[in-house]
This record gives sequence, structure tokens and C-alpha cells, in this order.
Amino acid sequence: MRLHWLTSAVALGALAFLYLPMLAVALFSFNRTRHGLGWGGFTWEWYVRLFQNPALLEAAQNTLVLALLSTLVATVLGTLLALGLERHPFGPRGRALLETTLPGGGGAGGFAP
Repeated sequence: MRLHWLTSAVALGALAFLYLPMLAVALFSFNRTRHGLGWGGFTWEWYVRLFQNPALLEAAQNTLVLALLSTLVATVLGTLLALGLERHPFGPRGRALLETTLPGGGGAGGFAP
């Protein structure tokens, strides 16, 4: 099945809307000028300052530790829930209850048959 050209154009427009601002921020993070959109030349100065700031490095470390711990907890809980649902399947009422109370549920296909 071939997509309509308008569908492709809308999808590309949406992706551009999402990714072009991030690309602009990434490019201008190497700009020599402190403010504004004018290009003052390429520099690593802002990244050197970033990695010399101990408070910022500590905050980044705390963020990474929290991200790793929350990922670990979510993985363990999700695995335990999947194992429990596999061994003790719910009927239609229990499945509806799970789909509406768990995050990502609400009939969004989180528990496909």
C-alpha cells in the first residue's frame, strides 16, 4: 500500500517541527557570541566552562544515578508484573481494571491479547 503524498508531507513537516529547533540549539552551542543569533565563530569555550563547574557536574551525577535507579526499579516491577500476569491471568473484569489503573493503560494496547 502506497502512502498519499500529503501524508508524507505532513509527517516530514512534523518531524522538522520537532527536530530543527534541537539542531539549531546544538549548532549555536558552539557559537562564540554570548547572546543573539549572529554567528561569531566556532568555540569550545562554553563546554570547557560547563565541565569546570563542580555544582553542575554534581547535579549531572545525581541525575544519572537517579535515572539508573528508576530504570532498574521500573524494569524489575515490570518484569514481575509480566510474570504474574502470565502465571495468573485475569478475566475480562481484571484486565479492564489493570488497563485503566496502570500508567500507559486506558485501553491503549498496553495489554494486547
